[in-house]
Amino acid sequence: MRRMKLDTIYPGIGKCIYCNDNSNREKLTEEHIIPEAIGGRLRFKRASCNKCQLRIEKFEGRLNNRLFEGVRSLLQISGKGSNPRLNVTLAKLSSSDDRVSSLTYTGTENHPGFIRLEGLLPPSFESGVPMPIVDGRRPVSICIKNITACPVTANYNGHTDPVDLCSSYLDFTRLLAKIAHSFWIAERGISNLYPFLSKFILGESEPEHSYFVGRNAGYSTHHDDLHYVKTGICERDGFTLGYVDISLFSCFPVYNGYRVYVGSIGRMINFHFFRTTEEMEKAKRVAIAQ
Repeated sequence: MRRMKLDTIYPGIGKCIYCNDNSNREKLTEEHIIPEAIGGRLRFKRASCNKCQLRIEKFEGRLNNRLFEGVRSLLQISGKGSNPRLNVTLAKLSSSDDRVSSLTYTGTENHPGFIRLEGLLPPSFESGVPMPIVDGRRPVSICIKNITACPVTANYNGHTDPVDLCSSYLDFTRLLAKIAHSFWIAERGISNLYPFLSKFILGESEPEHSYFVGRNAGYSTHHDDLHYVKTGICERDGFTLGYVDISLFSCFPVYNGYRVYVGSIGRMINFHFFRTTEEMEKAKRVAIAQ
């Protein structure tokens, strides 16, 4: 399986879906909602301006060449104008401190067949608990998928380990935000939507990465396609919210998923982002006192 079975082309909306610029509609570029380099086939015509497209290409490129390098080689996925990779990088870790001591290049036949995705915590907006910060660092998890296992008979439940914040974490959550934001607008339009994630996608803001983007704790479903996306609506505190459920490489165990809250529908919500649980509790005490 090299690409998604679902192949859809969405019409443009006449302006950039990220910055809302409509000054040069003829130069808006096509957007792959899920990157073509990892097999995405959902295309959004005239969806982004050149400036926004360049910003998105930077973090997508880093992920394609690092986090997704192994799966692209093993599944023989080719990006735009490129051939599938024949070799993949393997990192050798030193036994003393688990740091990378060397990199080797090997054929795909010698690859262990596992790929790493970010495990993530549930969105803080949903759980009410900010991402913990320990000694100035944010511990996250990794999720290991076995892409050599049969998706029907595999008795492989996956593996997560707490690890320090890695270099791909913000890029990965930014990719999930970009997929969700663009898919929602492609499917449901932008009218009446007050988006949460535009600035985060463009690298202009950071707190949204753990507040609106995270693991879908109740997701454990196998899908017979490379990737899975679906929009949904929920009510919270009198507001109507739009969200998108995403499962990358959804046909391989572990069947993990992510939920991204893309925006408020009909009414704008003003947020204060709490960095720690202590900040949140202090704000609650102040509110109660008043």
